Order: sequence, then structure tokens, then C-alpha cells
Amino acid sequence: MTAATTARMPRPLHLSRRRALLPGIMVAAGLLLLGVPPLGVASAAAASRGDGATTTTSSAPASAGYDGAAICAPTTDAATSGGSPQRLTKSAKKVATGTIEGKAWSLWSADGQSGAAGLEDGGLVFDGREYGLCAGYPNPSETEMIDTGGDAVMYGVVDYPGLAKVQISTGALNSLAFGTALPSPRVSVVDGVSFYIGTLPKAACSYSYFEINTTSPSYSTEHNIGFGGDGAGQGYAINNNPGNTGSCVTGKLDPLSYSEGVWQLPPGQFESSFGAGSGSGSGSGSGSASSSVSVPNDTSTCSPTTVPSSSGGAPSAITSTGTEVASGSVGGQSWSLWSAKDQSGALGMENGGLVLDGRAYGLCPGYPNPAELQLIDVGSNGVVAGVVGYPGLATVDLSESSPGTFDVGQALPSPSVRVVDGVSFFIGTLPKSACDYSSLELNTTSPGVSAQHNLGFGACVAGQLVPITESQGIWQLPPGHFQSGF
Repeated sequence: MTAATTARMPRPLHLSRRRALLPGIMVAAGLLLLGVPPLGVASAAAASRGDGATTTTSSAPASAGYDGAAICAPTTDAATSGGSPQRLTKSAKKVATGTIEGKAWSLWSADGQSGAAGLEDGGLVFDGREYGLCAGYPNPSETEMIDTGGDAVMYGVVDYPGLAKVQISTGALNSLAFGTALPSPRVSVVDGVSFYIGTLPKAACSYSYFEINTTSPSYSTEHNIGFGGDGAGQGYAINNNPGNTGSCVTGKLDPLSYSEGVWQLPPGQFESSFGAGSGSGSGSGSGSASSSVSVPNDTSTCSPTTVPSSSGGAPSAITSTGTEVASGSVGGQSWSLWSAKDQSGALGMENGGLVLDGRAYGLCPGYPNPAELQLIDVGSNGVVAGVVGYPGLATVDLSESSPGTFDVGQALPSPSVRVVDGVSFFIGTLPKSACDYSSLELNTTSPGVSAQHNLGFGACVAGQLVPITESQGIWQLPPGHFQSGF
């Protein structure tokens, strides 16, 4: 089996999938790399469940595209969900209806679209209120949960052709373990893919994490997702942004706070954990097996997330609370690297930061990846800096690329790499201004394991970090083995 793991990142209002993008999430999800045949065309089908629910559906050939991960937009805003359905019903067509717990629902597909993308760009009307289906992560399985004031309602889409089986259980952070089984939702084929909807035994605020396993005729997927309420009224940080917190509110969607997953698994086969020799990943193509790599800082979870618009300020915020662990010069400018006090390795540096030419820059983009990169707009030549969370000295290769791919484009000068606190820190200059790069491909090989990441960048401001607008990655690859396309 192949070994790979994807980044968990947010998508603007979107990895994730499984690419994941920054908000207005990924957090992100994943996909197991396999040599896979082209997806087929679904036939109409419907499932029944003895819970009194009724439904009618329409079906059409599936448009699986994107390896089963639909690209929807804009991302659903949980805070504004539950409003009047007028906007949705005027810009979409009704493709399915039914009742659940005595309340009517209708499913809508965006005009001019079909398959999962149409449903996710459309939405659900439940009990006369509108709810979105674009969670922000281009995963093959999307899920939303409504706080009804009573038993929660969960619904979603599986973007593989044909009728899927959907199993739901309680879950835990950073785990694919199947917990306490929850009632399976009703599943029907709509526009060639599966739509599911069901109720849970408790209120939305009673659930922190779910494990969702789906099996379609071609593939299985599993996803671990977290929600903004913890059952005690405490809001979680949404999209890795401590300033964006929320808990469940009656009549609205419970905000997603976390997502990761594995997909393109053989039908009926599931993983129980990440990094256990088979891992998880993002992308498509073929790979070869690799041994498990156990690394404490494999995917560090730094905080708070760096805010590009407030970067480039006085270094005291870093130097007064950190320990200097390395220094040097790049492009004629001096730099020093700082690790957060009482921390070490990649996590310490990402919670610390970089001082370049007397200005402070964070190293925590917000995604728990094995390789983090920041792009700094400092004059005629952009500067890249980052950390590889695997032990030992890494080889770091950079190239221009295209967003949403793992394509290696025009090669860029390799940055300088050194081992700091047991892991690799890299820094280097680019041939052009930071504003000239819309996407970079970052490929790293540490002793025993490789990783690759594709990063998209937004508008640059002189003296600041360039905001990351899109990010996806694959890791725990065999040394020197990289994927292309996506």
C-alpha cells in the first residue's frame, strides 16, 4: 500500500481537500495514493431506511472530476446559515425532496451544474431554512450538521458515482479510529452521486468529532471532522484561527473546526490511524510502499497562526519570548531564527519565528504539515523560509507551479538548509519579487521520507508575508518519490 498524508487546511470562503485553502479552511483532508482507473458513470438508485423518512430524487451521469473531490464556492458560512431560502431557490434547481423527523427538506443544485459540485454550490432547505453544502474542503465526502435545538441533523454528499454506504461514529482529533456507532443516515443517488441525510441521538453541541466512512461502488473514503461546539458551550478555533471561534447556535450549522481524511481506498477497506505504514494523502496517481516513519514533530500544531497583515513589525514579540537558535544572512540581509521557550524542534521554531532585516515574521501558516513555508515580500527578490519537521538534514527543492496541482514547473534556486533542533530550517532568495509568484511547489526529502506541498499566494505588501490562499500536500512518501498532477 502507498504511504502518504495530506495537510489539513482551510479553503477561502478553499484544500482542502482535498486541497484546502485559507479562509475567509483546511483545515484539510487526505487521499490514499493508488493506481486507479477512470471513474465510471452512475446509474439511478435510491436507498430506503425504516425511519419514516421519504424521498424522491433525480439522477444524471456523475461528474466526478477532481478525483472525487468537488470544487465548490463560495464556502458555507456557518454564522449566516439558517436564513431565508429565497436566494438559493432563485439560483438553483430542486433535485430531491423528503422529510425527516416530520420536517420537510429539499435539495438544490446550482443552475448550470451537476453532480457533487452542483449540490455543494447549491444547498439544502430544511424546515424552511437554507443551509449550505460547501464545507470548504474539496473532499470526496462533505458533511454538515444542523443544530435544530433538539436532535442534530447531519447531511452531506459523496462525490463518487453510484449509491454509497455511509457509516458514522464518534471520533477523536488526529485519529481515523471508528468510535461509538451512530445511526446511519438515509442515502440516495442524486445527479449520479450520493446525498445523505439523517438525525443523531443527541443535540449538535454534544458532538466534538465524527468519523465518517463511506463506500461507493468504486472506492471507500474516511474522514475525521471536528465541530465548533464541545458540548460545554466552549468554542473551538475555526480554520486554525484563534480569533475565529464559535459554538453551535440553534437554527444554524455547527461550524467545522477541523478536517482530515483518506480516500480512493479499495471498497470496504479503511485505515485506523495515520502514519501506520499506509498513511493517507492527497492527490492522484501511483506510489510505492514505504516504511512507517515515527516523528514527534511530523505534523506540528503550532499556534497562534501567523497573520500576514501584521507581519514585518518589531522583533520584540519574538525575541522577548523566544530563544535564538540560528542566524545568518540572505540576499545581503541578516536573519536570526527563534524557538519558543520550553519548546524544541519544528514546533518550537513555528511557535517562535524569524527576524529578517530587523523585522519579525512568523513561521506558523496554520496547517499541521511536515513542511511549512513562508514567502516574504522584501524588495526586488522575494525570500522564502520554512521548516521541515522530519529529523535530519533535508534536501529542499522549489519550483514555480500551478495552484491545485503537484506539477513541478520552472526550477527555482534551492534555499540554504541547516539542521536546527534536530530538524531542517531553510531560507533563500528567489530570482524575482515575491509578487511574481502565484504558486510554488515545495519538495523535501529528509532521511527516510519525502514530502511535497503546493502553495498558492495572494496579493503582496512590501515588508510583509505574502498571504497563503491555497495549500495542499502529500507526505510520508518514499525518499525521492514525488507525485505529479492532482
